Amino acid sequence: MLTASDGYGGLRFGNSVSIDGDVIAVGARDADPVANNAGACYLYTRSGGAWSQLPRLQASDPTLSAHFGDSVAVRGDTLIVGANFANAERGAAYVFRETTGTWTETTRLLASDAGFPDSFGDAVDASAAELRTFS
Repeated sequence: MLTASDGYGGLRFGNSVSIDGDVIAVGARDADPVANNAGACYLYTRSGGAWSQLPRLQASDPTLSAHFGDSVAVRGDTLIVGANFANAERGAAYVFRETTGTWTETTRLLASDAGFPDSFGDAVDASAAELRTFS
């Protein structure tokens, strides 16, 4: 069983989950009491047979009720996290890359024709072919 090390009631921890090999990404769209439901993504890695939590990820621009972590997709060294209420409820998706054990946000994706309330980022997916476009 995986739990958030900083867990508290109302996180919605596990509202989205993605697994690729020895990495599990868990969305918690209502995490972050400071920005009131800005959201977070928790990453776990497996070594030996034990799972360890990495530092939690948040958007570089956390906003009130953005719901970062509403959707997650991990594949290899790339993680995509959806925030369907970010960008004034138009939505956004954040791309993270892993290098030497550290996950860093590299890109924030927005719809070019975004309107209110589009909820862009409500669902994300990461396939090998699509990931080449984020290199």
